[in-house]
Amino acid sequence: MCNKWLWLFYPLSFFLFTSANAGSLQGGELHLSVGGGQLQQGTQQLIGIVNSLGNFYSVSDDKNRVFVGGLGFFLTPKTYKRTKLSLGTSLFYIGDGKTQGVVHLERSFPNLSYQYKSKHIPLYATGRAVFDAIKAPFAIVADGGIGLNILKTRAFQDRSIDNGIAIGNAAFSGSTTVKFTAMAGIGILFDKVIKDHSVAVSYRYFYLNNWTLDKS
Repeated sequence: MCNKWLWLFYPLSFFLFTSANAGSLQGGELHLSVGGGQLQQGTQQLIGIVNSLGNFYSVSDDKNRVFVGGLGFFLTPKTYKRTKLSLGTSLFYIGDGKTQGVVHLERSFPNLSYQYKSKHIPLYATGRAVFDAIKAPFAIVADGGIGLNILKTRAFQDRSIDNGIAIGNAAFSGSTTVKFTAMAGIGILFDKVIKDHSVAVSYRYFYLNNWTLDKS
């Protein structure tokens, strides 16, 4: 069997409730984000085997609702008219996602079911802009970032679904990998909702890259 098993990680979408300007430090602002969204990962794939037709891995469940938390620190180097520009760093935590599917050994009938879990911790260099160009009790906020995603796969399991004819062997092990990642978001910012703290409701899109499951 091949040494690596490639999984495509589809982009993620999150609806986030974001508490912006949750705290102020000398020379900067501390931002706290909490929320959740839908994590989608995995794709069907044919794993080639020498002198064999290969094993086909299909995906039956690749969507999960997951918790998302984030912490960011921002400096504001520039304010242009009614637009506030900030630069900083953001660290997010994305809760466990699970992928499930079926294995067709030798491209035959379904023989095994399988599943594995994943966790993601992306770190970004982030740019943020607040547009307050209209007479309204809110402003438009947009942010984006690039950085590194620490992703961990674990708990790969497979079991027979053909009355024990095929036997699972947990062919893949867990691993920790660092990959490029990107993030973009847009939302509405409400100023001074909780004392001097602003609150934003935003939509964020994360690209967390591809990874492999190591052969056991």
